[in-house]
Amino acid sequence: MSEILKQKALALPMNPGVYIMKNAAGEVIYVGKAKHLKNRVTSYFHGAHNQKTEAMISNIADFEVIIAASEFEALVLENSLIKHHMPKYNILLKDDKGYPFVRLSKKDEYPVFSIVNERADDGADYFGPFGGRSTTKAAIEAVLKSLKLPTCTRKFPRDIGRKRPCLNYHMGACEGYCLEETPRENYKKGIDKAVMIFSGKTGELLRQLKEEMESEAENLRFEEAARLRDTMNAVSALETKQHVWAHSPADTDAAAFYRGTAKSCFVVLHYIEGKLLGKDMELMEDTPEEDGEALSSLIRQYY
Repeated sequence: MSEILKQKALALPMNPGVYIMKNAAGEVIYVGKAKHLKNRVTSYFHGAHNQKTEAMISNIADFEVIIAASEFEALVLENSLIKHHMPKYNILLKDDKGYPFVRLSKKDEYPVFSIVNERADDGADYFGPFGGRSTTKAAIEAVLKSLKLPTCTRKFPRDIGRKRPCLNYHMGACEGYCLEETPRENYKKGIDKAVMIFSGKTGELLRQLKEEMESEAENLRFEEAARLRDTMNAVSALETKQHVWAHSPADTDAAAFYRGTAKSCFVVLHYIEGKLLGKDMELMEDTPEEDGEALSSLIRQYY
């Protein structure tokens, strides 16, 4: 079989393109790109290879190629085919990596913020993308806490009045939207303020809060004025972080790939204004790809 495949490879053109290796069951087990298809595919069927590559070659029963107009076109096509087929011998990222978006489910009675990989045409609002999932998760939690919006796992309106308020309410960190007496309108106002923060309008929000606070004080509603003052202080503390979230995913990213004896590791570090503020890391099975090819493939998948 190896000799038959070698002869088939020798008949390939010297064009850029993508090659798709299949096993006896017709399953795609590896996808690669090549500047010269003939040279690259032929190399698999002669000479010595490392253990992982030999294991992959021993499972090849056939291959297909797609000729591309350029090496760049081949690179893009290879990436899309890898994501579609998830081949056994390609190095792969889980699909929760990369720059995420913050999604707001506007159609819900009590809309919530969540983290998603990409925008969709579903009527929701999307903000970002932001630098790394851990950084984005921390951003959502910080915004919600500053506005005393729920950070618990309760679902609204389903859980309204069903249980006693959680510790966040008793600590003054949440307005208690699980209580029947807490107006839904208050929730909507809080979400509107959060949207202003994620949209980069923190300054405008602070001016709005100050006007509301002064109005409450003039009308001798000092408790409400004090609540607005506390909200202003919390939002002000977010302003520096929000500037980073709203205007730039990251100033610099550093990516690295390390091959161990049993597993390999891919890491992306996010530097913002010279400070290391986020890290994405994934351990994965070894791959027949060379280190440079592996890092190139992972970076394309990540971004």
